[in-house]
Amino acid sequence: VDAKSDGAEDESLPELLNEDKRRKKEELLAGGFKSWKRPHYSAFVRASAKFGRSSYERIAAEVGKSQKAVEKYALAFWNEEVGRARFSESEYERSVKTIERGEKKIDEIKNLTQATKILVSLFDNPWRELRFCHVNTKDKMFTMEEDRHLLCWSYKYGYANWDAIKMAIRRSPDFRFDYFLKSLSVESIGRRCEQLMKAAEKEIEQIEKLLREQVATDENEDTPLMSRRNYKNLMASITEKEANERDAERRRLEENVDEIEQQILEMQEQLRGCERFDAESRRSTGSYVKSGFPDDLLPDLVNLIAQNPTRGILGIANEFQKLYPNECGKKTVVTQIEKVATKESRSSGSWQVKNEYERYLDAETIRMIRKEKDDWSRSQKPRDSVDDDSGAIGPDGSFVPFPDYDGTEPPTECKKAFTLFCKKKKRVVKAELSEEDRRDKKKVHAALKQSWLELSAEHKDEWRTWEAWDEKRFAREEAIFNKKSQKRPASPTDMEISDNDDPQQAPQPTNSSSIPKKRR
Repeated sequence: VDAKSDGAEDESLPELLNEDKRRKKEELLAGGFKSWKRPHYSAFVRASAKFGRSSYERIAAEVGKSQKAVEKYALAFWNEEVGRARFSESEYERSVKTIERGEKKIDEIKNLTQATKILVSLFDNPWRELRFCHVNTKDKMFTMEEDRHLLCWSYKYGYANWDAIKMAIRRSPDFRFDYFLKSLSVESIGRRCEQLMKAAEKEIEQIEKLLREQVATDENEDTPLMSRRNYKNLMASITEKEANERDAERRRLEENVDEIEQQILEMQEQLRGCERFDAESRRSTGSYVKSGFPDDLLPDLVNLIAQNPTRGILGIANEFQKLYPNECGKKTVVTQIEKVATKESRSSGSWQVKNEYERYLDAETIRMIRKEKDDWSRSQKPRDSVDDDSGAIGPDGSFVPFPDYDGTEPPTECKKAFTLFCKKKKRVVKAELSEEDRRDKKKVHAALKQSWLELSAEHKDEWRTWEAWDEKRFAREEAIFNKKSQKRPASPTDMEISDNDDPQQAPQPTNSSSIPKKRR
């Protein structure tokens, strides 16, 4: 009876939701994201700030949902009518600002990476040639070579891969004994790499600004602005401009020196006139007592010594007495010479005026001494070299030094432009071929020849410039080798062989202890 009464009561109770509200409830549940919890939402915000709002695949990996579900949630979140209405105003604004800050950081990283890539691509060998010309990157803790490698590694491994850069430092033979760089922490390496990448971005901005002024890109938009050719032309023009400025500054300073020397000469003449007048007045009044070396003739003696640095002391004394007879004896002059100047040795060497007497030198003597020093420095050459040039101008207009050469072995023959190109690009061309084709020399040579034919005239001119550089290198090394060969004494065995027409019949050394050299 009770069960029947309960069933009757349930049937008599009214429904909580009518048909319209039930349908509305089902629509709201279907349009919402009931499987998304608070941790999913927090992970979605963090991943959007880390990878960007449109990187659905990477966000899905962080959140733990499918890419389709994440894309649907993101579209609803960024919809003003849906996302802003479902969250409180403060929470929604805080999440949006977090994501925008992350996206701004991503854009900065992209700009840094792109600028680093462009700067590295402007050099043929950035590991040795990369430099900053318009931005100051000097640091008392890092050298230019260290900064150059850190920036190249940042481009190679990517931003924030500081652990890989630290391992590269440890494996690099260039920094085998650089204990400072090898002992840096990952955080310190990251800070320095980020500083260099920001400097690279500023460097590219300055280069683009100068290239726009030089190349006039606004008139011809099809011309690529940041190219290696434009950069080399820009650096060549900057180098030429700096050289002209240095020459102009040097000429200006030389003119100032000439004016100052003329003023010194006039003042010295006035002082000598005053000293002569004082000596004559004392002679006329009878207060002048002739004893020792006359003070008014001291400047003339100092200048005479400086103008004749290699003469003997008696020769200078005789010359002074010819100029000023009856003023003092030869012994007094010799004593005064030893007082105002010193000589390295009696038989050789030159006279050096002491510092306290240099003020007596006139402008003409100073000019003569400076000219002799300049002539001497220009006439000096290294003992084993035949030319002062230690390098030549490369394709980019900069000075490229020659490799060290001691002249003990014959120099390497100079190469043609095509040979230099093949030697440089052979590894790159072989990497593009299949493993079977790499072993076929004919196919490798054909690929190299095709790459050479595809080069533009400008790139071929660069290799021809390297050919001219290599010819100068060979000429220099050949001259050094020939000069050393003339100095090298010939052994008795060599003389016997040279006198014989048949080298095979030349007498051999009889010493049983001599060991013949192994032929290569």
